[in-house]
Amino acid sequence: QDEDDSKTFLIELELKYDEKFTSESNDKIFRQVILQLIEAMKPRYTPRYRQVKF
Repeated sequence: QDEDDSKTFLIELELKYDEKFTSESNDKIFRQVILQLIEAMKPRYTPRYRQVKF
């Protein structure tokens, strides 16, 4: 995978700007984006128990 690709998201994960910010489709997109961010951070970040708990 190209290094530049790791800094962008798929076009399917772009928010629907014509919809309400908290719409169901935007909520699904947020969940996918958050999962990708967590995966991307794993090699560089090890949270403490307290950070994960809260």
